[in-house]
Amino acid sequence: MAAEMKVHGRQIFTVPYSVMHNLSLPCEKGYEPGKVYLKNLPSETEDLELARFLKGFGQLLYCYVVRAKKSKKKIYGFARF
Repeated sequence: MAAEMKVHGRQIFTVPYSVMHNLSLPCEKGYEPGKVYLKNLPSETEDLELARFLKGFGQLLYCYVVRAKKSKKKIYGFARF
């Protein structure tokens, strides 16, 4: 169910957001069809760069990179197609 891709030569993994949170019904809080969680992003990844990369996989509604406050090495993001 998870897809694999590379950014900056680093393997990243995508998981449908609803699966990550074990949401089974579309009416549950937080459910957004087409939203994926991206983990293992390189620390230099920026929102615009990620958007350019992800547009190759379909119509991208939005995406963004999240950096953990305490650890700059924990980089992940979200995208919605």
